[in-house]
Amino acid sequence: MKINTNLPGFTGYYGSIFDDADTSNEVEYINEQRAEKGLEPIDENLINWNYKQYYEELNESLTNVVEDFLIDLNMIKSIKFIKLHSPKYYNYTNDVIECEIEVNVKEVKKYIKNNIEEFETYLEDNFKSRSGFISFYEYDINFWLDKMKNFKSLDHIETDAILNFICENENFDIVNNLYNVGINDIPFLQAENFEELMELIEN
Repeated sequence: MKINTNLPGFTGYYGSIFDDADTSNEVEYINEQRAEKGLEPIDENLINWNYKQYYEELNESLTNVVEDFLIDLNMIKSIKFIKLHSPKYYNYTNDVIECEIEVNVKEVKKYIKNNIEEFETYLEDNFKSRSGFISFYEYDINFWLDKMKNFKSLDHIETDAILNFICENENFDIVNNLYNVGINDIPFLQAENFEELMELIEN
């Protein structure tokens, strides 16, 4: 069954390792290329970084990482990236990746049944109202089990919670998994004014 929901295991870019990308390798490469042309090295503040391309590539890479993980667990059949949603202000929310997931409903139900106590704790931790937090969702395990009988009745928050629980319960770390797939699959910030930098002579 295909559903639209948020990418499980992804908690947003703000405050993450991706929010402060390491640009040292790209600066070093640019200055190596300049040196070959007999030009002096430049300072990083002259580089216009292509953040749009960087996050577009990250969106796809992270989606693929989550897809591989959940396919290996037989929880899903596929994940298709749709769109990145970023808040205007990061006071209370973070980025979410909207995606289409083809869920293996039978296996997901079986997983929840086999990890029912852990799922109950997860629901209490994430959906039970407390001081400073008002929940608009039930945390009662029986409510969730009853609603899961008809998976189509779940909204995207509920589906996201179930798949997030599976990732959390399996100790999935999206950053570690990304870096384990290979260096060539990790996006990095690139200079969008690269050609200009190859000709630039500082006064």
